[in-house]
Amino acid sequence: LASVLVLGRRPDPGPDRLPRRVTLGRRLMGMACDLLFLVLASSAVGLLWRAWELWLTGTPERFVDEETQARLQWIGPLAIEVLWVLIAGRTVGEHVVAVRAVARRRRLAPLSRLVKLATGVGGLFGLLLVREWWGFLALATYALLTLLVAWRSTGHRGLSHVLAGMDLVPDDAGAP
Repeated sequence: LASVLVLGRRPDPGPDRLPRRVTLGRRLMGMACDLLFLVLASSAVGLLWRAWELWLTGTPERFVDEETQARLQWIGPLAIEVLWVLIAGRTVGEHVVAVRAVARRRRLAPLSRLVKLATGVGGLFGLLLVREWWGFLALATYALLTLLVAWRSTGHRGLSHVLAGMDLVPDDAGAP
């Protein structure tokens, strides 16, 4: 957030100054940005709901509807990620690091985006909601597999891109 103060004052570097390849570091930063977005956005929604309940409606703290709060704080960020992937074909984190996912078969792009969503950020959300003993094990396995595939795959595509048949390319129109 602090970089906005600096980046807003810098001249536009133009597309020739953007990175020309997708490195493992860039992919990991994109994944970290997705995770950070989900955590910060869900925290903000949770805080707004609690503020609404406590201060604006005057609900005593012991009567705050925590079930609704939990639903809202996960549904909001998930909806943003879902729309971002289905419309733009990339996650918020991929947008931040200026990469975009391109379907290897253009005519299958909508299906590729659905697979990317289900096996990427959608799968992550699904595993986060599992409250059984095996949920943590499944989440850790998913995270390890995602990192391993991003490290070893061509272009550091990641698990969701490999399964969706998509390539990651630098975004010439993205922000530096």
